Amino acid sequence: MNDLISTKTQVGPWIIESLWGDAPFPIEMHITPSDPEAVGSGISSTILRDIKLTPPVRTHETPAEKRATAAMNRASKFEVGGRGTMTADYLSALSEAYVAVTKTGTDSPVKVLASHLGKNAGTIKNHLIKARKEGLLSD
Repeated sequence: MNDLISTKTQVGPWIIESLWGDAPFPIEMHITPSDPEAVGSGISSTILRDIKLTPPVRTHETPAEKRATAAMNRASKFEVGGRGTMTADYLSALSEAYVAVTKTGTDSPVKVLASHLGKNAGTIKNHLIKARKEGLLSD
């Protein structure tokens, strides 16, 4: 299970606290009055219908995604665009980024790298082949 996310909203005189996991619905909800004096006869069906069960947007990256982003940022600092500009340092940084992106579980790490680096996927693939030939990237 990923990290749990807690949300708090108000519906009428009620405070709705929800705990969200991976499912598209909360795994736990607590409904309490915002003012015990103002609640009257309790929770009505209207209040229950007004509770929005929209999962919160996860805005954080997983640790693997953070490592991949950092590795891709390091690789993007190299200027590669002509003969002799593909240095061992660049190939090493690209290999590190490739391995990090692969560990995020993406189906197409080459496309992710190409998009982040602003290059064609075929170019990145050729660079990775060269890195593999030079022993900077293992199978």
